Amino acid sequence: MSEKERAEIFKTTADAARQLVGTTSGQEIIPREVVSDALVNRLVEDGVLPGLDAAIEEYGKLSEQEPDDDEVAAAAAAQQAQQTLPGQKQPTADAAPRTLYVRRDVLNRAEIIRWAKEQGFTDIVPDLHVTIAYSRTPVDWFEMGESWSPRLEISAGGPRQMEGMGPDGKYKALLITASELIWRHREFIEKGASWDWPEYQPHISIQIGGDIDLTKVAPYRGKIILGPEIFEDLRED
Repeated sequence: MSEKERAEIFKTTADAARQLVGTTSGQEIIPREVVSDALVNRLVEDGVLPGLDAAIEEYGKLSEQEPDDDEVAAAAAAQQAQQTLPGQKQPTADAAPRTLYVRRDVLNRAEIIRWAKEQGFTDIVPDLHVTIAYSRTPVDWFEMGESWSPRLEISAGGPRQMEGMGPDGKYKALLITASELIWRHREFIEKGASWDWPEYQPHISIQIGGDIDLTKVAPYRGKIILGPEIFEDLRED
């Protein structure tokens, strides 16, 4: 299947799983662990997340685990990001539309910085992240839905590439891919968000500017751990 087909299947399956985990009178319709195990089986059968079965064998299923410190911290950050600031009105179903910028920060930043320095980068971006939405068109944030998980781990390997992006290729970026990122971006677009470029390519900007020959840079091939989605107003800078 193409990456687009994988993303569409992943989105449809994940959306259905979210509905099953929904609550009635404060009680889950179906326990989250049960839905998680069924979702894993379906995704393995569909082949939309290569390497998922091996990862599950190594780390175990959700029903076999307790959340670790990173997951607890990521969940707390996601909850804090969704809360209103002091003095603001509580969110409503018809919240005023606003421009939207959504990112996921890299949690294992130290590993990527170590690789970047070994490859000759000298002015590394301080807040390594992946951008998911960049909408100049105002949208209702509360209509944008939410990610399946506040913590996304992209396994080592897979397609990785270094490329110059933006004006004159000044953004030295590590191109990556993950079905979760692609279908979430598509979900934002379907719900009215705009996007300034012809297509969406998940990437992590490593350095802005600088004189470095990307043809001599070996892409980072280790695992990438991303935190929760952070919603912000769009800033032109």
